[in-house]
Amino acid sequence: MDLLDHPFDVPLDAIVFDHHDDGDDVSTTSSSGLLTIDSLPPEILSAIMTFVPAVPRNERHTPAEVRLSHVSRHWRNVALATPQLWTCISIYSERSLAAAPVYIARSGTVLLLNIRVDIYTLDKAGGPENGATTSEVIYKTRDLLRPIFHRVCGFVLFTYSEHTLVTLLRCISKNSTPALEQMRMIYARPVRSPSTLGPLPRLFAHGMPKIRLIESDISGCFVPETLTSLTALHLHSLTHSGTFPFETLRELLKAPKCLQSLSLQGSMDHVDWPLHTNSPVFTLPDLRYLRIMDDGTLAVKFLLSVDAPKLESLWLDTSSEQYRTLFEAPQIVQRSDAGTPKFGALRHLTWVSYTFGDTIKLAALFPTVTHLHFPHAIFTFHSKNFRTALKNHWGGVHTLVLSMPRDALIGKMLDSLLDCTIPDILVDEDMLKLLRKRYPINPIARRAKSMQGYSEYWWDEGLKRRFGEL
Repeated sequence: MDLLDHPFDVPLDAIVFDHHDDGDDVSTTSSSGLLTIDSLPPEILSAIMTFVPAVPRNERHTPAEVRLSHVSRHWRNVALATPQLWTCISIYSERSLAAAPVYIARSGTVLLLNIRVDIYTLDKAGGPENGATTSEVIYKTRDLLRPIFHRVCGFVLFTYSEHTLVTLLRCISKNSTPALEQMRMIYARPVRSPSTLGPLPRLFAHGMPKIRLIESDISGCFVPETLTSLTALHLHSLTHSGTFPFETLRELLKAPKCLQSLSLQGSMDHVDWPLHTNSPVFTLPDLRYLRIMDDGTLAVKFLLSVDAPKLESLWLDTSSEQYRTLFEAPQIVQRSDAGTPKFGALRHLTWVSYTFGDTIKLAALFPTVTHLHFPHAIFTFHSKNFRTALKNHWGGVHTLVLSMPRDALIGKMLDSLLDCTIPDILVDEDMLKLLRKRYPINPIARRAKSMQGYSEYWWDEGLKRRFGEL
C-alpha cells in the first residue's frame, strides 16, 4: 500500500517520537495527550524502518535491524515481520555464522540477499596451528549458502590468505547464480607460489545472467561466456595471478556486451604479450573508465592493444619509464599528426607521478583532456614542461586538481602556476587552509578552491570505499 494512500490523517507535529519499555499495555499517547510513534500502524512503522541504512555486521557494531528490534515489544513485532530488514547477512566469526540462519528465516523466501563473508581476522588469527577453525567456518558457510545462493544479488568474500579465498571459491563455484549482480573477492596475503593453489575453479559456469560488477584478486577463474551482462571489471593482485596470456585477457574483456569500467592492478606476467605499436588489435566500444596501476609496461602494452573510442576517464598510477614506447608508437604518432588522437573522447586524466618530466609528451598523447588531476605532484624539477604542455596541447583544460605530499613544496607550486590561466584550481581541505594562512595575497592561492565537490569515476569510487559504501 502506498503510504500516501493510508487513512492516517494525524499531523506529523502531533506525534511524539518516543518509545516505551516492553509491556503488554503500551499506551499510544503521551502524558500531554500527543500521539507517540508506537501509535503508528505496523505497516507505516515497517516502511519507516526500511529506510534505515544497512551497515555490515561486525563484532564492534550492533546492526541497525537488531537495535530496531530491541526498542519495545511493538517495535520488535514489527521488525521481525519486516523481511527487508534481514536481507544483509554478514559472516565474520563462528558466532555470526550461528546467527545467519535466523536472518535467512526472517528474510522470507522471495527477497534477494546480500552476503558478506569477512573472515579476515579469523583467518589471520588461525594460522597453520589453528587452521581447523577456519576450515570449519568455510564448510559451514558452504552448507549455509548452498540452498539460498539463487537469491544472492550481492556477494563479498574477504580473507587474509589467498589459499583460504580459493578454498571458499571451490566450495561455492557450482552454485546457481540467477540473481547475482555484484561480486567482490579480496585477500590480503598471497601464496608464495601460485602453483601450490592447484587448478582454480571455474566460477559459476552455469551462468551469471545479471552480473554487473566483479572486483577480484583472483583473475583466472572466470568463464567468459558467463560475463555477457558485465559492465564493470576490476582485476587486482595480478602480480600473484601467475601466467595470464594476452589472448586470455582479450577474450575476457570482449565477452561483456557493454563493458564500461575496467581496472587492472599488479605486475602480471606479460613477457609473452605482443607489442602492437602499429595498430590496436581489439576494440572495447563502450569502455568509459580505465585505471591501470603498478606496472608501466602493462599500461603501455594495453593502451597500444586496445581501441576505446568512448574512453572519458583514465587513471594511470604506474612508473613512466617505459612510456617512451607508447609516445613514439607509429599508431600514436600518425593519429596525432592527423589531428585525430587515439583517445579523442578523453576528458579526465589522473597522472599519479612525482615528476612532470613526461608532461609534454603526455599532453600530446591526450590533448582533449579538460580535467587534470595530479595527486602527488612535486613542482620542482620539470615544472617548465608542465607550463609548456598547457600552452601547446592542453589549452582546453579548465580544471586542475592538486594535492601536495609535503607542505614545504607549496611555495614552489605557487611559483610554477603563477601564469596559469586554468579557471578552476582545486586542492584538498588541508592544503586550502595552508594557502589561506600562509599566502593570503598570492593570486593563485586566492583562486584555489576546495576539491570537495570534485567528481570523477575513480575518485568517487575511492571515496565510497573510504567511507564504507563498497
